[in-house]
Amino acid sequence: CDVDRPGQILDRSALTKQQRWELADKLAEDRLPAINATLEPVAPPDTFYAKHGKRILDIVISLPVFLITLPINVFIGIVTLIDVGRPIMFKQDRVGRDGKKFVLLKFRNMTEVKDKNGDLLPPEKRVTSWGKFVRKTSLDELLNLWSILKGDMSIIGPRPLLPEHEHRFNIRHRSRMTVRPGLECPPHEDADH
Repeated sequence: CDVDRPGQILDRSALTKQQRWELADKLAEDRLPAINATLEPVAPPDTFYAKHGKRILDIVISLPVFLITLPINVFIGIVTLIDVGRPIMFKQDRVGRDGKKFVLLKFRNMTEVKDKNGDLLPPEKRVTSWGKFVRKTSLDELLNLWSILKGDMSIIGPRPLLPEHEHRFNIRHRSRMTVRPGLECPPHEDADH
């Protein structure tokens, strides 16, 4: 695809994953300087709550919920083992506070089925029925309570992003790294209701 031709309409489905990444990198390289020139970073409030209170609340809320949901996690782990085999956990690096990387854990919900060329099938063709149920009910998010207890995440905050997107962040996006990423993201004030 040629991104230098104005007015060209791209069919995203016609692009390979590599082409989409290259296109995103090219757009970021071309447009980020102009975008950053129009934006101001956002800083969290400098209050006791922001510095200490939120963390205390995270621990006070997530510890009992983690303990209460532990049997549910054990059950999900056993069913996942039967459903997709080992390993039962999916580990993925994410960007946290101050740009620090951390490992996000989730129960696996996809098989490792490959096509005739040895490439993994698309995710939508590998998700099992159990996996769809776990995703739909957000039970796969229960393991994030462990990340909250460790201090990698918070209950409320921006969702943690993949590190490979970090070099495409504008300065507003980078502001999200001044706080811990969250299990739940608060709605924006300007969001449509």
